[in-house]
Amino acid sequence: MDARFSILSEFTYALNNPDSSLVQQTYVPLIERNPIKVWQAISLLLFVINLFLFYFLSR
Repeated sequence: MDARFSILSEFTYALNNPDSSLVQQTYVPLIERNPIKVWQAISLLLFVINLFLFYFLSR
């Protein structure tokens, strides 16, 4: 296995001074990055809430 940093000081320097080419400058909201997964998660949450309400209101 190839180690990325051979000594600890290289690692700490990389943590304190991040490479600007690796940092994404613009933030893209999750709904724009993956809208299908967002709506699936919302639908699942609403389904679970409906099951919860159905169980407690039918007792």
